[in-house]
Amino acid sequence: GDLFSALQNFEVALGVASPRLQVAILDELGVNYYLAQTYQAALRFHLRALNLLQKESPEEALAALQFKIQFHCGNDYRALEAYEQACEHYELARMSLNSGHDIKTAALLYQNLGDCTHAAINQQTQPDIPVDTRATPEKMESQFQRTFDFFLQSRILHQVSGNKIGEAKARLAFALAKLDFSTRKRQLAGDTRLGKSIKSPSSLNEA
Repeated sequence: GDLFSALQNFEVALGVASPRLQVAILDELGVNYYLAQTYQAALRFHLRALNLLQKESPEEALAALQFKIQFHCGNDYRALEAYEQACEHYELARMSLNSGHDIKTAALLYQNLGDCTHAAINQQTQPDIPVDTRATPEKMESQFQRTFDFFLQSRILHQVSGNKIGEAKARLAFALAKLDFSTRKRQLAGDTRLGKSIKSPSSLNEA
């Protein structure tokens, strides 16, 4: 838990390490800053690690590191409330999933994907967002469906791994997303009816 001492030692190690080891050290530096809740710094180190990793030749060990760093980038963006970017990195991590990863890690990844997809919908449909950049009803419905799928997959994986708390969290998140979707559909239906009423000449005459 001594993050300051860990930071000093990682920085020393980074200066003498080979490029291959620098990737892992940069990732750990990012984790160190994340634990210290310095999320912008954490993201900088994780993006540096990704950039350096891309210069290495593809190998199984590097693929595992790719998953790990993409996952950490997703965590950084999530902490910064940049949910669309978080989803992008979680998706890239999901592409690196294989049988070598434990079920609990996969379950957490799908949980995070569900959480961030849901949060991104909320950001994209805020009333103060310009209409031309606001998510359309069709896109909103599509993203909600993705959210449901992620939470369902997370619940199944938590269940398989015997993680009762994780399973309960996934069930609750799924139910809340369903409720949010139902509420938004009613709001959209109400807005549509209101728009038609305002535009109706008979309604104007009655007023």
